[in-house]
Amino acid sequence: MPFAFGKIGIFRVYLLLILRFLNEAAFKKKFSYLELVSFSGLILLGFDFHFGYQTGFLLGYGASLVLLFSRNLIERKDKRWRPFYSSLLLYALLVPVSLSQGSGLHLFYPLFSVVCLPFIYLFSFFGGLSFCSVSFTHLLPFLKDLLSGILSFFVKLDLVVPFAPWSSRFCFCYYLAFLFALIFEDIGYLKMKNLLYFGTLGLYLCSMIPIIPALSSSVSFINVGQGDSILIQDGFTTVMIDTGGNLHFDMAKETLIPYLREQRIYRIDYLIASHGDYDHIGAKDSFCANFNVSHFIDSASSFPLTVGDLSFTNYNTYGGNEENEESLVLSLDFMGYKWLFTGDAPISIEQKIIAAHPELDCDILKLGHHGSDTSSSLAFLKTITPEVAIVSVGAKNTYGHPSPLVLERLRSLGIAIRRTDQEGTITYRKIRGS
Repeated sequence: MPFAFGKIGIFRVYLLLILRFLNEAAFKKKFSYLELVSFSGLILLGFDFHFGYQTGFLLGYGASLVLLFSRNLIERKDKRWRPFYSSLLLYALLVPVSLSQGSGLHLFYPLFSVVCLPFIYLFSFFGGLSFCSVSFTHLLPFLKDLLSGILSFFVKLDLVVPFAPWSSRFCFCYYLAFLFALIFEDIGYLKMKNLLYFGTLGLYLCSMIPIIPALSSSVSFINVGQGDSILIQDGFTTVMIDTGGNLHFDMAKETLIPYLREQRIYRIDYLIASHGDYDHIGAKDSFCANFNVSHFIDSASSFPLTVGDLSFTNYNTYGGNEENEESLVLSLDFMGYKWLFTGDAPISIEQKIIAAHPELDCDILKLGHHGSDTSSSLAFLKTITPEVAIVSVGAKNTYGHPSPLVLERLRSLGIAIRRTDQEGTITYRKIRGS
């Protein structure tokens, strides 16, 4: 909806209503609607120029200006179809925003918005009267429930096409093409308009081709906050260790899947759960339901495991009574480095591993238990001699991770420290065959 852009949208609508009233009552329609929209924007920016950085401000005024500048274009259409064309224009305006949030392309949005619009106007009208002390105690809850029911019904019918988020450069090109398409439509230069439409679509479809994954190998420690998720990609072979998990939002839909689409990765060959803690595998059900996952592994008995040219070895064959003692400790020789992914394995497991495998070493270590002092003992670090330690941890987490004691231990051994709470997603990449 054109007015549903957060709290700033409410300020914009009521300020514009006041200006329109003053324009008619005091200035005898001296100012045009474009001038009134501009005045309202300048007034809001005068109160706080930071409004100009808010998505609600940009989209709200963007929607108003699009409808204003396309008024002549819409009025040429059949009267019955004008609301649909207006909704379609707003939909085109919102496409990059929708994709940037990882929600995909909602194909039926223009139709749904036209159907819902009368109910929203009714709700706004009676809500405004209630604000003026005219009570509609029974009617407003009925309208609210009716609108909620309609929206819930539409959600079930909605057809969402998954697309990767657009880069800022492509968003700029898209809006530039959108602007010129409106201009060419208005002046009747239809051939150039169609060329812009199909040219922009063609460029985007070309950008969807997974060229980079085909030519590269990478290991990414995805920033999932206080949790773990590691993506290993070798050409078109992909393995993910853990998914992370958060009780307050869907980690799969909001973080993992958008990231994978951005990387032009459309399938996971193997999803491996290091162990059962929620911050490691809590997003598994949603991820498997909404993404193409070929195999799932959560048992030490599945190792050694070979996926394409990737060979994983699990060193924790001991287990224990605690969940963390069941954590897989996986090694991988890949991209010219020796990797060790330790999950949440505690010191007791580390001691058993180095006692049985004193030859074990690695170049890059995924630090155990988010840098907690329950893992990463001095003896373990001295045995495996990593050059880099990766800490997958949430910013300002309540657990105090990573432990200052562990950080000091790493520094004393000359081990470089990299943290997802400071760098975001950490990726090592190289061209295949190089």
